[in-house]
Amino acid sequence: MKEWARIVALFGMLGLLCLGAGCALAETVNLPANLKVIEEETYCNDGAVRVVTVPNGVTEIRSRAFAYSGLEEISLPRSVTFIAEDAFEGCRTFKAKAPLNSYAYDWCKEHGYIGEVEPTPVEDFTYETINGLYARITGYTGTDTVIEIPEMIDDYTIQIISDSAFRNNKSLEYVYIPDTVTEIGRSAFYGCTSLVGVDVGQSVGTIGGSAFYGCTSLIGIDFLDSLTKIGSSIFRNCTNLEYFDYPLNWTEADGNTITGCNKITTITVPNGVTTIPSDAFSYCHSIEKIVFGDNVESIEEDAFEGCLGLVRIDIPDNIKSISGFRGCTNLTDCLLHEGLITISECCFTDCKAITSIDLPYGLEVIEAQAFSGCTYLTSADLPDTVKEIGYEAYKDCEALNHFRYPKNLETASFSYIWGDGAFVGCKSLRTVEVPV
Repeated sequence: MKEWARIVALFGMLGLLCLGAGCALAETVNLPANLKVIEEETYCNDGAVRVVTVPNGVTEIRSRAFAYSGLEEISLPRSVTFIAEDAFEGCRTFKAKAPLNSYAYDWCKEHGYIGEVEPTPVEDFTYETINGLYARITGYTGTDTVIEIPEMIDDYTIQIISDSAFRNNKSLEYVYIPDTVTEIGRSAFYGCTSLVGVDVGQSVGTIGGSAFYGCTSLIGIDFLDSLTKIGSSIFRNCTNLEYFDYPLNWTEADGNTITGCNKITTITVPNGVTTIPSDAFSYCHSIEKIVFGDNVESIEEDAFEGCLGLVRIDIPDNIKSISGFRGCTNLTDCLLHEGLITISECCFTDCKAITSIDLPYGLEVIEAQAFSGCTYLTSADLPDTVKEIGYEAYKDCEALNHFRYPKNLETASFSYIWGDGAFVGCKSLRTVEVPV
């Protein structure tokens, strides 16, 4: 009997140890990426819960979901559209983080989980004057985690946030930028690892390179129609960034916009956008899907260069000219529709996984090196509407074995198929079909 009692006691101790280990493991809760709803009382009375990151895609947090839990910090995504009034009933004071201008942010602010924005003392900012009328913010000496940049300091209108103005400020969480500001400088918020949200104001037209580089808590920023120019790597390595708000009037880019932002897998180009600028998303490896708006007509040079996550693209019939997929080495499925007129220079250069591609009727121009280096492409069946094939258009397509000569071809740089022309390096080309 004593032996049996010792066994029961041993199992009891193991249970306590497991419970303790469970508590330690449960301090940070990682919810499933495909979760849509946090149901009623999911973590109610769970004292082990400390830090929770709610994944993008969750839309509801229901009654008493975290009631009387040990919650200390919660990050909420833009996708949340409903939080029950008693979702956090009985929780001690905790910190909430949510994107600015979202339902979650407004709800948390209303319920006191995110503090009100207080005017930041102007003496906490350093500045330089511009032309005797304007000023640029050059630094911040205060300690507030939520700051509101003033419209004016000493009768100077704040127009620019200077390069590196807030660089490596580890305490900033929210920043409100006034409508007087037209430019955010290079590396302005570089390395601000606690920064969750930024309200960029109504007038910002230019954001310099690396402006938010390494802001690992940043969830997203809503851009307004004033923004036209984005520098290189503005969101590089923002590992918590959940969405990219495509600016409606964006015309200039320098590449690597969301490189290292692995939570963003889909780029949605809104209706109203007519051109995707050169280098817009070059080397952004996490992109798996592109949704094009109804008004896009042109994809510019290297817009999606080196996007290794792209496997499939569907180019709608409103797009007349495409470029920009150079070096997408995992791209295998390309759907091109009638309406496309020009495949621009180096469009699919080194897209080595493409084995076939149906070119739509109505296509007129295939520019230089458009398919060069597509080493697994086996055929080039060109529609009769093609009038021009550029220099080295199919250079080094080593598996290419068949070419159909279009009836209306007017210009082609392939006077010698194996010479310095459209098909140089096509070692397997044996058949050229000439229509009667």
